[in-house]
Amino acid sequence: ISSTLYYNIFGKRLAAIGKSGTPDIYEKPSPSLNFTLNKGITQNISLDLSIDNILNSKSREVYTFKNEEYNSKVNRTGRSISLGFKYSL
Repeated sequence: ISSTLYYNIFGKRLAAIGKSGTPDIYEKPSPSLNFTLNKGITQNISLDLSIDNILNSKSREVYTFKNEEYNSKVNRTGRSISLGFKYSL
């Protein structure tokens, strides 16, 4: 059995450059927690389980106008779960 649990977060980053005096849009930090598990059943057969975005964190893009922060876009990508079966010759 082999498993991995990893956490990732990035800093504020530029999402879109403002045009004609409109403010730039930035993506705010959004944490991600992911898990993978691999289990060898026999020498030729293995099962893989992967769960991505366990926290289901919001992703936000914002802009600042007159020292106030406004949302440009907010969404949740949802969790992703996959189960795989591998047979090798």
